[in-house]
Amino acid sequence: TGITLSTNITRKFTHARKEANSKALKYIEALSS
Repeated sequence: TGITLSTNITRKFTHARKEANSKALKYIEALSS
């Protein structure tokens, strides 16, 4: 069960990082336009 828990946490972090990256990209695009 410990392995499953760490996998779920990793997935949440990866998802959060992807969302943060896309938001940052949109922000940069808005600044440069």
